[in-house]
Amino acid sequence: MEPSESTARVIVIGAGPAGLLTAQALKKQGIDVAVFEQATSLSARPRDWNFGLYWAQSPLAECLPDELSAQVEDTQVDERKPSPDDKLRVFNGQSGELLKDIPVPNYLRLAKRRFCQMLTQGLDIRWGKRLVAVSSDGRKATATFKDGSSETASLLVGGEGAHSLVREYLVGPERAALKASPLVASTTMAKLPAPAAEELMRLSPRHVILSHPLGYFIWLGVHDKYGDSRPGDWTFMIILPWIPKEEDDYRPESLQGPAILADMKRRARDFADPSVSRFSDYGANRTQSRVSV
Repeated sequence: MEPSESTARVIVIGAGPAGLLTAQALKKQGIDVAVFEQATSLSARPRDWNFGLYWAQSPLAECLPDELSAQVEDTQVDERKPSPDDKLRVFNGQSGELLKDIPVPNYLRLAKRRFCQMLTQGLDIRWGKRLVAVSSDGRKATATFKDGSSETASLLVGGEGAHSLVREYLVGPERAALKASPLVASTTMAKLPAPAAEELMRLSPRHVILSHPLGYFIWLGVHDKYGDSRPGDWTFMIILPWIPKEEDDYRPESLQGPAILADMKRRARDFADPSVSRFSDYGANRTQSRVSV
């Protein structure tokens, strides 16, 4: 899989943030690159999430052309501008007291779908291409897709996530197999009643972390808060991670569908105000949100 400088072509499997950003970085260097994604469009999957950029702003800009780098701030969860005074607020989930303000100067909180939409600009993306096999003759790599088509390139990059056929080809099924994490995290997207949403924003303009002595914490943060939208229309991302104990009945395999949300609400009631205890009567059952473990 050694690329020739004169004929180098790269194919990237997966149109998520990693795959698209890789493609943009390659294109910026003048390399012929195409992205192949099994979904039929960027909006084909209902699930969305967001993530923070705390120390990687400069490397991100280096991967993008100037016209896209200038758009990164517009893909955030809200319209707040990065500030040298930005911080993560951490509260004691039992007492409600403020434990610490962690400085995160000029950080970004990116909404995954908005970020990916921006990254698609100018790229050659082939939708509806499910990878079924990878092969190589030592100089070229070939990707074969479920529809019977195939593509050959100087280099093949796997950016298709946890269930990566590219990784399995490179290291073998045993080493590529997923390993269960001791940490379980339940996540939901939810709209809160306006008073609860406003109260949360008074604690912090974007998100809070609530750490509980029982051994788990809650992340409460904005996911969709744009323009002149009203507090009751804002969408929040709520994450509740914990490490199950041997005697704990709440195992990942026992948490399916509505049971996940019920478990999140049960755990949230252990938290003191200011916390999700006052928000725990709301959640994904008030919207068409997807909940997962």
